[in-house]
This record gives sequence, C-alpha cells and structure tokens, in this order.
Amino acid sequence: MIKGPALDQESKQYAAATLSAIVPQWDVQAVEARVSAEFKATLKDGDLEKMIHLYQKLGPFQGMKDLKGEATLWMTARNGLVISASTRRVLTLKMAQPPSHWA
Repeated sequence: MIKGPALDQESKQYAAATLSAIVPQWDVQAVEARVSAEFKATLKDGDLEKMIHLYQKLGPFQGMKDLKGEATLWMTARNGLVISASTRRVLTLKMAQPPSHWA
C-alpha cells in the first residue's frame, strides 16, 4: 500500500534516533555507521570529516523540533521499484560567532 507524502512512525523514529546520535556532537563515526554503501562510494578520503567540520562551525546543539518528511515510491521499467525519502527537522544551534558576511 502506498500512503502518499508522509512518513510512518517507524521512519520518524529512525530519523530522530539518527539525528540525535549525530548532531549533538557532530560525530563523524555516527555518520559513518549510518551511511549507505552507495553514499560511501561517492566519497573521497576526508570528505565526511570536512562536511562535519563545516557543521561544527554552526555552534553547539540546542534542540530539535518535530520531524516532517515524506516518502515516494515509483516503478520504472529500467530500475524496478524506487523508494525515495526526505526528512526535515528544525535544529536549534547556538552560533558562537555569526559569519561576518551575515551582518
């Protein structure tokens, strides 16, 4: 059954647990433990560390609001069943020093 643009409770719990493991400390190992083999194949050495370092500059984690998201399923003759999902969660971070170009 296809439910349309909504995430089921299990998907929300997975996304919330993943964000909770990664974001508070911007933990590279937590990211590495959760990324797919396909995603890993696109990375060069040090890419994850660089990405996490950029996020660390946003400042300490303060909290999260309710998760929103959607999942899309479609079938193609070439690829068969394709499932795509996206989630959005508002994170609150405390920036120590906003970038000068934001002034």
